[in-house]
Amino acid sequence: MPKIIKPLTDRTIKSEIKKNAKTIPDGSIAGLALYKKKDGYVWRFRYKLGNKRSYYTIGDYPLISLKEARAKAGELKKLLSNNIDPNIQKQKEKQELIKKQNKKTFQEIVNEFLMLKKETVSPERYKKNYKGRFDKYILPNIKKRYIEEITRDDIISLIKKIPSKNGKVYTAKDVFNIIKQLFDFAVHSNYIEYNFLQGIKISKILPKHKEEHRDAITNKNELRQLYKDILNYPNELLSKTMQFQALTALRNVGLYRLKWEYIKWDEKIIIYPIGTYKDNQQEYRLPLTNTLIDILKFMKQIHYKNEFVFLKDTHSTENSFSAYLLFAYYEMGYKNKHSPHGWRSSLRTLTMETEKREFDFDIIEAQLNHKIGSNVERPYIRTDLMQLRYKLLEWWEEFLTTKD
Repeated sequence: MPKIIKPLTDRTIKSEIKKNAKTIPDGSIAGLALYKKKDGYVWRFRYKLGNKRSYYTIGDYPLISLKEARAKAGELKKLLSNNIDPNIQKQKEKQELIKKQNKKTFQEIVNEFLMLKKETVSPERYKKNYKGRFDKYILPNIKKRYIEEITRDDIISLIKKIPSKNGKVYTAKDVFNIIKQLFDFAVHSNYIEYNFLQGIKISKILPKHKEEHRDAITNKNELRQLYKDILNYPNELLSKTMQFQALTALRNVGLYRLKWEYIKWDEKIIIYPIGTYKDNQQEYRLPLTNTLIDILKFMKQIHYKNEFVFLKDTHSTENSFSAYLLFAYYEMGYKNKHSPHGWRSSLRTLTMETEKREFDFDIIEAQLNHKIGSNVERPYIRTDLMQLRYKLLEWWEEFLTTKD
């Protein structure tokens, strides 16, 4: 006849402990017992799930009382009745607790991400492409929320609002890629389990990009007149800035970000480091003709205390600098006819249309800092055609100043 195990009481527990009993079972709940260990006793609940027998450690006695041990054992029996392993459930709860303790707001994770990017990209790229994008497009909507609360629909809704604000789909794509980088960072930092943005095709969400055609004069006589008007512009500093752009076909950003340290006077060349000329992935080298060197020497006399060549006010933004240039073209009567960026189209069109065709397409593309060759060919191209581009700029200046 099996031995009948009586329900435990506080008195019987103390009595058994005095006897130095190795196991003190409770007859009230099957599987619940006190087990002796080196420095005392511990409550454990023995159970069977399927063919597997296991123990669940409830806690030390007397820190966990008999009443509390029975209550916990009752909870474990409920889990077992639903085919839930108590130890597996315990691990899940532990992980949830750790996650809750590590819970951070979206803003906090962005701050960590930006600290990392600040060390790995150029200051210009960090300011515009990361800090600027977060401050303008992303943080105003979701900065106070926890990152695990942010959904796929939240991000898609945010991205869709961007083109309607400025009409530029590529900005929305850039913002999406930055958010995707942030979520990858959050995954690797164990803030979230996976990046749900990886499966989203941004091209399916956004409208097709409307190509923006900059105003540009491609009639050689009209362009020569424009160049003459630039030389005669009453503000000499602005005149020299516009002349430099006309002779080089630099983007506005190339003027805005140009620092004195980039100029190699003896070599007659400017070297833009990685990330300083439209986020270039490699150095961009610009040849300097004698006229261009004279312009830089003139600017040096005026801005010798400045870090930047063409900036009078170092606090001006890239947009305000571009607006400053554009206004000069309006003053000269070229509104809707030619823009600062238009010199790139003018150079490319008129150089390609000359009767002699002295310069190959690759030379012009290299000067405009466009990618040359296919994705397969590009890694094998080790030249930026510098000597030929010197000749191109000399020819271009002569073209602009010559009368037929």
